Amino acid sequence: MKEIKEQVANFTEGLEVNEVEELALIEIKNLEFTKEIKEYLEQFSALEHLTINMCGLKDLNNFPNLPKLVELEMMDNKLKDGHLAQLAHLTLLESLFLGGNDLATPEAFVPLAKKLTQLKHLEVLENPLTEKDNHRATLFSLFPELNIIDCFDKEGNEIDLDDIDSEFDGDDDDEDGLEDGEEEDEDEEGEDYEEDDGEDEDEEEDETEKKLKK
Repeated sequence: MKEIKEQVANFTEGLEVNEVEELALIEIKNLEFTKEIKEYLEQFSALEHLTINMCGLKDLNNFPNLPKLVELEMMDNKLKDGHLAQLAHLTLLESLFLGGNDLATPEAFVPLAKKLTQLKHLEVLENPLTEKDNHRATLFSLFPELNIIDCFDKEGNEIDLDDIDSEFDGDDDDEDGLEDGEEEDEDEEGEDYEEDDGEDEDEEEDETEKKLKK
């Protein structure tokens, strides 16, 4: 429990427990969800992203109830068929990363099929089930909203996930570019205004000099 709290502290500094949206537990040996750990994690009621990688997880009994969780990563553990049913209460989950476990068949996900109706991205690389023919087709059929398994879409096209992220970044860049352009236009208008003022002042000086000469 001490090691868990030490790692959690990296994400909670300056925040109330109900403000924490992301936690990561990495390389905690032989992690088990005891009642104490379950209750400790459940206090983070706003949690949306949880990572538990390389922790030797052998089952998901007492997995915490985290109603706002949208992304769960449990890679390089020891999870097997029959363990995933413990995740059925995570009904808002959109991304589930389970690479590097011992999941043997696509049917391991059947208990989640009618519960995780928002699931869009699933990763199962380096599990025995990937050796099964048409394992992706089976998984896509279980989850209607699922768009990507590992790096492939429903048509079998390989998806570059970095490109998807870049598209979102590009939208932000476009907005920034628009704002910069607007500021430049305002600056140019200001310069034109200053030039006009300068021309008016020159004309007034010329008229004054002509009157004095007369």
